[in-house]
Amino acid sequence: MEVAGVLRVYGFDDPLAWAGALAGEEVAADKAQLRQMFDAFNLLEVDDQEAADRLDLGLDLAAAARVAARSWQVATAQIPNEQLSLDAVQAAKRTRVEKVEADLAKLATKEVLAAPALWRGKVYRRLEQAGDPNARQKAEKQEREKWGRKVVGLLVEAGLPFGREVQSKDFEHGSPEAFRCLRGLRASTLRKRSQDWAPCRRFLLAHEGRPFPAEAREVLAYFQARQEGQASRTSYSSLLLALAFLEDSGEQPKELRLAGLSSLTNAAKEAATQRALLGATTTTGLGGSAGG
Repeated sequence: MEVAGVLRVYGFDDPLAWAGALAGEEVAADKAQLRQMFDAFNLLEVDDQEAADRLDLGLDLAAAARVAARSWQVATAQIPNEQLSLDAVQAAKRTRVEKVEADLAKLATKEVLAAPALWRGKVYRRLEQAGDPNARQKAEKQEREKWGRKVVGLLVEAGLPFGREVQSKDFEHGSPEAFRCLRGLRASTLRKRSQDWAPCRRFLLAHEGRPFPAEAREVLAYFQARQEGQASRTSYSSLLLALAFLEDSGEQPKELRLAGLSSLTNAAKEAATQRALLGATTTTGLGGSAGG
C-alpha cells in the first residue's frame, strides 16, 4: 500500500490530525516522535534513503497542517452567532431528513433488498459478477482483514499492553497472533468501532498530542466539544462502546480502564438527553415559525 493509503487508514488524511501529531518546537524531537509513529504504521520498512524521504515528508505535512489549523481557528472564532444559529437549524433539518429516509428504507420490499448491488459492498459485487459462488465469504474475509489491521494499528499507536506486545514480538498486523485482539467480531463491528473512535482520536491528537486518553477529563473535554458542535445524541454512547472495545482488545488492566467510569457514562447520558431536548426545541421553534 502506498504511503498515502497507509496514512489514510490511520486517520492521517485529516490536517487536524497532523496539526496535533508533533510538538513543532524542535526538529530533532519531532523527527524522533515521527519515526516512532511511522514505525508503528510499518512505513519505515524500506531502504534508508526512502525512510529518510518519508520522514521529511511527514515533517512537511505537520508543518503545513499547523499553519492551516491556526488559520482555521482564527476563521472559526470570527463566525457570527447568526451563522452558527443557521448552521444549527440546517443540522436539525438534516437529522429529520435522515430519519425519514431511514424509515422509508425499512419499508423496502424483500425483492429490492435482495438485489446485491443495493446492499452489498463493492468487493462482493465484483466477485459476484465474476461468478464466484463464495463471494460473500470472500468479501467478509477481505473486509475483516482490512478493519482488523486498522484495529491492531490503533492498539499499537495507543501503547496499550497488547499493542506493545505486537511491537515487541514483531507480529505482522494481519497475522493470527495479532488478530487475537479482534475477539471473533465481524468486519461490520470492527468497522463501526474504528469509525466511532476516529473523531475522538483526532481530538486527542490535536489537543493532547497523543491518540489515546490517559485520564477521564480528556474524554469529558471531547464530550464538551461534541456538545458545542451539536453532535447526534448517540455519538456519546458510541464513543464509550468504541473506547471499551479498544481497552478490552488492548488488554488494558481493569483498574486503568476509563470507559466504564461513572463520570463518563453519566456525562454521556446527560449529553444525549440535552441533545434530544435541543432537537425537540428546534423542531418546535421551526413549527411555530411556519404556523405564524
